[in-house]
Parts: sequence; C-alpha cells; structure tokens
Amino acid sequence: MRRLITDLLRNSGTTALIVVAFLILVGALALVIRESSRPPVIDSISPEVGLPGDELVIEGRSFGSERGRNRVLISGRAPTASAHLEWSDTRIRVRIPADTASGLVYVHTSNGRSNGMLFTNREHVPEPVAAVQQPGRPVISRIEPTLSRVGNTVTIHGRRFGENRKNSRVLFSWSAEGRDNPGATNTVSGLIAGSITDFVYGTWSERRIEVRVPDGAVGGPIYVETDKGRSLPFDLQLEQPVGRKTYRGRRTFAVQYEIEIDQIEIDPELAQWNRLYIWMPRVQWLPEQPNPQVLTRQGTPLFDDVSGLAVFELSNIRPGETHTIARTVLFDRWEVHSEIEAGRVVARYTVDQRFLDKYLSESAILPVGASAIATTARQVSAGTQNPYVKAQRLYNWVLERLTPEQRESSRGALEALEARSGNSFSYAALYVSLLRASGVPARVVAGYVFDAELKPLRHYWSEFFLQDFGWVPVDPALGDGLYADRLEQRENARSFYFGNLDAARVSFSPGRLQARNLHVDGTRRSVRELYSLQTHHEEYIGNLVDYRSRWYDLRVLGEHF
Repeated sequence: MRRLITDLLRNSGTTALIVVAFLILVGALALVIRESSRPPVIDSISPEVGLPGDELVIEGRSFGSERGRNRVLISGRAPTASAHLEWSDTRIRVRIPADTASGLVYVHTSNGRSNGMLFTNREHVPEPVAAVQQPGRPVISRIEPTLSRVGNTVTIHGRRFGENRKNSRVLFSWSAEGRDNPGATNTVSGLIAGSITDFVYGTWSERRIEVRVPDGAVGGPIYVETDKGRSLPFDLQLEQPVGRKTYRGRRTFAVQYEIEIDQIEIDPELAQWNRLYIWMPRVQWLPEQPNPQVLTRQGTPLFDDVSGLAVFELSNIRPGETHTIARTVLFDRWEVHSEIEAGRVVARYTVDQRFLDKYLSESAILPVGASAIATTARQVSAGTQNPYVKAQRLYNWVLERLTPEQRESSRGALEALEARSGNSFSYAALYVSLLRASGVPARVVAGYVFDAELKPLRHYWSEFFLQDFGWVPVDPALGDGLYADRLEQRENARSFYFGNLDAARVSFSPGRLQARNLHVDGTRRSVRELYSLQTHHEEYIGNLVDYRSRWYDLRVLGEHF
C-alpha cells in the first residue's frame, strides 16, 4: 500500500492526491469495521468478591458504545434495565441482582460472548470463624471435561466428598426466561440436581465423583453439596449440538391433596400390633417444575423422599379411628419449548446402561414385546435410525389411529389399539410402548392438567430421550384435541404438543416410581387410576385385616402472580 501511494504521488499530481485520500479512507473504514466486529473482552471486574446490590465495574474492550441489545450475565443472571448504571465501549457499571450466586461474569454483544471472569458472592466465602462452624465443606479442584453435553458424564476431582453419596448431590446451573416489571425478558437462574432414579451418579468417593449432566442443565457454575455444606463453584460449559430447550411463561400454583384412612378392622389373634404404610406421591422437583415447597402438612413422614415418594407409617391403628395425611404445596411451573435440529440427532446412546434398560423395557402397563406393538413400531419407523424421526412418525401414527374420549376407566395400550380410542392414559401408554419397541427411551408422566377455571383433570403424557439433548415432552392426547373445549386454545395443538408443553399442569411421577415393601410379610395394595404411576401405594402387616383408604383428587387452592 505504501509503495503504491509513493508511485502515485510521483507520477500523477492532483489525481494522485485524490486517490491517496480515497485509499486512506478505505483503510480507515476497514479498520473501523474490523474493530467493531470483534467479540467483547473483559480485562477485569471490581469487586471480584461482593454482595447482591453492590455495583460491579467491568473493564475491557469491544462492549459497544451503548447497551442497546447487549447484555451482562452474572452467574447466569441478567440485571434489569434499571440496574445498568453506565455502558461504554471499555467500561460497564451495573448493580448485582438479588440472589446472585458465585459464578462467571460475561458480556454478550451481537459479535459474541466475552471471556468469563469469576465473581464470588461474599456470603459463599468462608470467614475464619466459618472454618470452625462448618468443617469439612467439600472442595472441587478440577472437572473433566470442562466442556460437555446433557447426558454425558463429567468427573469431578477434589476432596471431602464423602466415601459414599448418601444424601449428597451435585448441583448444576439452570435458567429460564422470565419477565421484569416493564415486561422485558430477563433471565431467571437457579440450580438443579439430576434424579437418582435416572441413574445420574456413577462412582462417588472421597476425592472423585462421576455424574451425568442432567436434563435441563445449562452451562455455568456447578457445586458439590454434602451434609457439611456446599463447595465453591466450578465452571462447566455445555454444548447444544442437537438444539435447545427453553423454559418460559412461569405460573405459580398452590395445591392440596390428601388421603383418608377409616373403617379399620383388626384381628387380635393375629398379633398385638399393626403397621400401615402409605406411599404418598410428591410434587416432583423437575427442570420445568423447580423447587416445590410444602407449606402445610398433616402427618409426619417416616421418609420424606424415597424415589420420589413420601412414606408415612400409621402404628397400632384401631377400629373407629380416622387418620388423614395431607399436604399443601406451592410450586412454579414453566412452559417447555424444544428446538431440535433433526439432522443432528445421533442414533447411538452413550448414557448409563441401567438408564436404557429402565426406559426401553416392558412393564405391566407397557406391552413393548407384544407382537402388535413390535410390528407397528417396525413398520412406522422403517427406513430411519434417527430417534427423533421415529418419535415424530409414531406420534402422527397414534393420532391418526386413535380418537380421544373423556372416560374415567382407562383402556390399556393394546385395548386402545384395537378399539381405536382412549383417554390420555391410553394415548400415552400406546405411544411410549411404540417408542420403546423402536429403540427410543421413553416414559409416561402422570399428574393433572388445569382447565381455564383451574379445575384439575387427571392426566397422562409422555417424554422421550435424545442423546446430547435430554427429555422431549409430548402430549399426544392434547395434541389430538382432548379437552379442547376446556383448555387454552393452541393455534396448532398437534404441532405444539410434540416437543412443547404448557404450564397449566403438575407432575407427580415422571415414569413409574418404585415403592418397595418395608416388611417381607407385608401385604401390598394398589390404587387404580391414580394421579401417580407407582408399583404400589399401601402396605399393611400385623393384626390389621382390612380398612378403607380414600385418595382424594387434587384441589387447586389458587394461582399466585
């Protein structure tokens, strides 16, 4: 360039001056374009250790001259518009949102995401006294790999994890799309732990944990939590090669459900004592249903959470008595939206073999091995190994085959297949049976949907699992128009309910919950057509020979805004 300019000045006079000016202008413009297209870079944050409500100063470059659509994330939380106090190309000043955990600070612009700088919530930093008050808190030294995917295994190295897991857990970052006061979208963040019923934990020892990244997790801080406390965070980044799942449109409900025991009969000649055990379903802690809170309870559980069930013990009950077990629960429920690139879905599953055995096997309600199911699954999914394509084909086939009906008594999968009709259980059981027969891990989910007047309707839907993505929700009965006159109208229900789910519902059992006898000689009882799928519901032993149990339907006490 310099030689060209020199030659032009020597040979062309005024014309050369014009050309030189033009070339200088082009060069300057190119420099500006190059600088303006660079992703942001954070050089420092201050303070590195602080509290929610403090001002955080971020210094670096390529932030943009104004905030516009650019944003800051602090441990997965986005400050509201009013919390941004200053924004320039090299400096940002923002107020730290309430309830912000320790984690990485990022600046996002249209040119990409910056490097991360660690911010530590001062409340999470052990003071000298805290070392005495909370000895043995776990410490993460490193994780392998630091970049992973949902369903893949991460190995955590450190110390003070405990020789076995007991009630300890690994917490992963979670986020949803909320709305702040002016109505603008912001990020709601939190933590989730994978379900032990999905075999997320491999080895667990004093210095090493193997854990599978659970459904609903996002990149960000992870923690190890034991009875000695919670570790400081360690960052884990997650890829989303298949697509993304988002949670939005939160609704908050208060519900109550109860069980009543009466008409008790005993035989004193059998024994001098008796025990009655009740396995009561819990409002499940799920990515789309995080952190349910028990507000009131009647009856104290013997075990509060055994594979998703609360276990109650009634001892030495007598004729004429009435016993009530009840819970009032407040919970958030989010809409689920899935965006999946079918061509990027892999056919081979690398999750724990126990997971595959559980969600591909036959059961009392899922006749996977029946010839009619196996033949249909093979014919409909012929020509593809892609689990997502199989699931889509089978969904359309079920909706073409069945006609929805509002009936109390459920037809099983084979009966519905022959009758060509059924309720929500029939749809879900048939669809999941076909998915499993075609090699796609799947499960039936039991709970309630709420109509426009918040009346709960006992309901069942489905989920199938994709490697590197997680569980994909499907509600075939609502997709085929069941309760269309009572529920929120969807522009295209058939399309919406494949991969997406509304927030007007509650989940009590994702898959079938295992309730194991507490006594070898205990007698089991099951309750038909319940809002939870579990192996049994009651067990009695001793001189108790008969009783009446009434499992009342859920009541919605209200929706909270």
